[in-house]
Amino acid sequence: ESIYHLFFSCIHVNDFWTKVENWINKNMIKNIVLNEKNVILGYEYENPNYLVNSIILSAKRYIYYCKYNNCLPVILVFKERVKYSYKIEKQIANNLHQYNKFNTKWEIFSQWE
Repeated sequence: ESIYHLFFSCIHVNDFWTKVENWINKNMIKNIVLNEKNVILGYEYENPNYLVNSIILSAKRYIYYCKYNNCLPVILVFKERVKYSYKIEKQIANNLHQYNKFNTKWEIFSQWE
């Protein structure tokens, strides 16, 4: 199995990326496109776009997890994983008093408060 197939061309993964893209675009002002290049190399159109690239990286880690646990990626499960990352990063920001950096990255998901 190739990296290309694992992270993009597999029909189940491609459907998952479409759902991730829709979820991101629903919560952001600007629309993004998660094409093959953006999925494999990261999203570079907004410099820097830490949140989108964090979500892409988390999604790839989740896809890899699913492959080796013989399950299909599910958007609801993935959203919960991102929410967990949000909570961890928020706690780290609180401990280090780096609220501005955290808020800049995660502002569009502030409804998780």
